[in-house]
Amino acid sequence: MPTNKYAIFYAITTKLMFDADMRQQAVLSYTDGRTIKLREMTGDEYKSMITDLTKKVPQIQMTIGGKIADNMRKKIIALCREMGMEKQGSTGNAVADMSKVYAFVKKIGYGKKNLNNYTQEELPKLVSQIEIIHKEYIEKGKAHEA
Repeated sequence: MPTNKYAIFYAITTKLMFDADMRQQAVLSYTDGRTIKLREMTGDEYKSMITDLTKKVPQIQMTIGGKIADNMRKKIIALCREMGMEKQGSTGNAVADMSKVYAFVKKIGYGKKNLNNYTQEELPKLVSQIEIIHKEYIEKGKAHEA
């Protein structure tokens, strides 16, 4: 197991306030009692443990669940911009008005929570919901143009 992957384990367990004994117990439970040493875990054991621990910390899910979740959030932000949630940036160009986006998602989103607190597993449903609202918004706009 490459050493650089241990950083994720320590970041998660620090966020979860694990002490040394709790870390060893986590390793022990994912190796079926074979070892308490992180470096002796197999790749599959380590991955399973990280996946399960990550589910306990939404902020870590965003960074570790990474690119897929990030792309879904970016899609939601882009759809919100198309629905007028923009403001003038410091250079004069239009940028997403994130306070409006966050408020909209918290009010309208099925989970009634902040955009960054939706997990990778929850985001597809939120994207679908925002896409429906966006489609209705666009259709409503076209009806006014005709």
